[in-house]
Amino acid sequence: MTRPNLTRVDLVNRFSALSDVLKWSLKHDQVLSAGQRICINQERAAILSCLNQITENKVPVLKYQIPKHLEQKVRFIGEKIKIPISNLLI
Repeated sequence: MTRPNLTRVDLVNRFSALSDVLKWSLKHDQVLSAGQRICINQERAAILSCLNQITENKVPVLKYQIPKHLEQKVRFIGEKIKIPISNLLI
């Protein structure tokens, strides 16, 4: 279930934060597994789809978000690199 009022700013901020987490994890090799990076990239793709929906004046529906256990890991990395991580479903 997604929030009905997803904004472009929410989506861009989440996309940017996930991208930063991925970049950091690639530098610090054993932090995220390949499967976890795939999940993060799936959410990034879903966010891009939502941004497309907004551009087409449709109601954005986020069709994928990373699992809760991975969200915790993403937030942990976000704290280490001092970036805010927002969860779009809260």
